[in-house]
Amino acid sequence: MMLSTYFNADRISSFRSRILIALPVMLSIMVGSCKKTTLNTGNPATLQVFNALDEEVALRANLSGNHPIQYSTAQLMYNKFYLPNNNVFYIQSFPQPFSVYSETDTLPKDNPVLDIDLDLEKGKVYSLFLHGNKTNAAYTLISDQLPTPVAGDSVTFIRFANFSTGQVMSANLKGEPYGSLIQNLAFKSVSAFIPVKADMSVTDHEIEIRDQTSGTLIATYITYGLNRNSPYWSSPSMWLYKINTLVLTGKPGGSGSDMQMIYQMPHWW
Repeated sequence: MMLSTYFNADRISSFRSRILIALPVMLSIMVGSCKKTTLNTGNPATLQVFNALDEEVALRANLSGNHPIQYSTAQLMYNKFYLPNNNVFYIQSFPQPFSVYSETDTLPKDNPVLDIDLDLEKGKVYSLFLHGNKTNAAYTLISDQLPTPVAGDSVTFIRFANFSTGQVMSANLKGEPYGSLIQNLAFKSVSAFIPVKADMSVTDHEIEIRDQTSGTLIATYITYGLNRNSPYWSSPSMWLYKINTLVLTGKPGGSGSDMQMIYQMPHWW
């Protein structure tokens, strides 16, 4: 059942190794993407997109409103993996046509996985979660109210997004009561941002995601490099004074790319 997925030491070790290997790359890309924001003028809307589709579908984004899509210039959004250079869009047109195509569908006859018009407002920040599957894709659009980290307040802001098909979840820090962070988060729901302690009295937090009804452990996530106490510390931190969403994806009882897992979606670029 679901517990066996997460108590297999080899799988946990493999997943953590991949995260640690990818960490320097993610940091360098995120820092680089911070520099490019200065090129965006006119107070655009900022759209962050997370591809949570099942069955490991990578997507190409088309904002032109025209068909066929120009694959050579369309941003590639990997499945359940977030990079600001790939997943952040600066929107100047309102409303904004937004369609996504499967990476494998490259012919003019191919139809988009999803084709929508986004009703955004200039200067605002949005999160767009794509979920479902290639033949039955859906979306959830959130207008974000991002908290403002204050220097000297050693916290990290975390919220939770539940895009695990049919799942109702709770969240807690390891060793604390079930539901102490989030008591009840339904499928296709996003929580408020929660300030979590990140001062030198703690190291890396281990966050436990559980089935809300049974308390069964679904997934865990560790905030590697939380602060200078962490053996994985590097500068800039991905957590200290930062804002992140942790996205639960997959299906109950799923395997492979559809196994229930948590992924980080940073709100700093």
